[in-house]
Amino acid sequence: MKKALYLIFLIAAAVVIGGIITEYMQGTEMLDILAYSKSFTLSPITLSVFGLISLTVGFSLGISVAQIIMLAIIFLIYYKTAPKMFP
Repeated sequence: MKKALYLIFLIAAAVVIGGIITEYMQGTEMLDILAYSKSFTLSPITLSVFGLISLTVGFSLGISVAQIIMLAIIFLIYYKTAPKMFP
């Protein structure tokens, strides 16, 4: 359980740090490739039950090159440190 929480924390940290790197690299000339991102979107769908309840569901995911690199680094860190932290 502790290993799973540790992994979730590291993944969240990688996504946040990668997002910060993406924001700062958008204006640079040499490292602009780190800011390249792609979005995947599922358009919203509205479900209505007899006019009483209405539910709208949609999904959007955006990921950048910097976030992918950070996730790879985090997985390496996880596999090197998790066995030592949680024997």
